[in-house]
Amino acid sequence: MENKRTEKTEDIIKQLEKDGEKKLAEMRATNIVNETNLINLMKNGENEFIKKTGRRMTYSEIRQMYG
Repeated sequence: MENKRTEKTEDIIKQLEKDGEKKLAEMRATNIVNETNLINLMKNGENEFIKKTGRRMTYSEIRQMYG
């Protein structure tokens, strides 16, 4: 059961990371990259993660997604 949970979490992280990269590329293309927009991008990713998993991200997961 633990492996299934981990695999599902990994899939969620990969999808959120992919979505975040796409949104960042859009921000770069329209020249709206700034501190506020980057923080909002990360907060939105965190909120999606919480909706999909029912828990907050661990420090390791945050580092994995946002570097």
